[in-house]
Amino acid sequence: MRYAIIGGGVAGITAAKTLREHAPDAKITVYTFEIHPFGLYARKDMARRLITGIQDGDELLLESEATLAEQGIELHYEEVLRVFPHLKQILLPRHIRLNYDRLLLATGATPCIIDAPGLHYIGVHQVRNYEDISLIEAWMPQLQQSGAVVIGGGILGMDMAYALNRRGVPTTLVAREKHLGIPSLSETDAALAEKCLRAEGMQIVLGETLAAYLSEDNRVLDGVRLSSGRIIPGRMALCTVGVSPTTDFLIESEVEIDAETGAIWVNANLQTNQPNVYAAGNCAQIDGYIARTWKQSAEQGRVAALNMLGQSTLYHPPVAETITPLILESIQERV
Repeated sequence: MRYAIIGGGVAGITAAKTLREHAPDAKITVYTFEIHPFGLYARKDMARRLITGIQDGDELLLESEATLAEQGIELHYEEVLRVFPHLKQILLPRHIRLNYDRLLLATGATPCIIDAPGLHYIGVHQVRNYEDISLIEAWMPQLQQSGAVVIGGGILGMDMAYALNRRGVPTTLVAREKHLGIPSLSETDAALAEKCLRAEGMQIVLGETLAAYLSEDNRVLDGVRLSSGRIIPGRMALCTVGVSPTTDFLIESEVEIDAETGAIWVNANLQTNQPNVYAAGNCAQIDGYIARTWKQSAEQGRVAALNMLGQSTLYHPPVAETITPLILESIQERV
């Protein structure tokens, strides 16, 4: 049996390890388009590690290419361009077609960057992978001198703003909502988080949106202008306003995609509308639910793998799961 997995994140690698556990003789191949670090790394811990500094992506590795190979899991640095479910094939660059018996789509999601004048300036950025964090680390001396603006008041925005602030970067957090952490935090926790972030010396602007990115030389970012006309200086603008499922490569595949979210429709077995094709992680949608955390994506990868093996297993979206921003974690650790 040939199992192909597109995506080397926690959903894809968890699925691969589950397949290997139950199918010792199967061929399991994971395709990923992230070259460094090469393997499964702790994407969820990037903001936390930024606080102390990241010197090499291998520091974040949980499963390297070598350790996966020891388990009989092949990791290939290849971009999958198209999927042909009716042929049970995937298309790679150089017109290479490969066959599969069961396919898992675990491509994750791509951060959204706010489309506003000046979008092309150097310094307009997002946070998705190690390369993003590596760039922020390289720019740290400039950011410590000129400041940074984090746009988006969700958990990632709060964590990135907190991490930058702890590194001595004058940081402003901008959110269109009236409270931070919506919808992950209760009003009580949101108020506490805001109070503590302000106490750390961070500037917080609520109820405003980004109007434009600003640059004196029309090249490198110098700040942003908000909807009120207020100008906030900063060498980097980090957009943390949400993500869009990475499903563009499924054009013409006949895999059903939700028109509103761009996520892959799956049933309770995490199977798509196409035979032998499954999806897991935050590129998949089940009854309007999309995984939001590392833990949820891992569980979907496990359940998808069991179903790919023919072991009918239902995935039940969690009723609620607490996501704690770093600032509140730090408070709990002091108590």
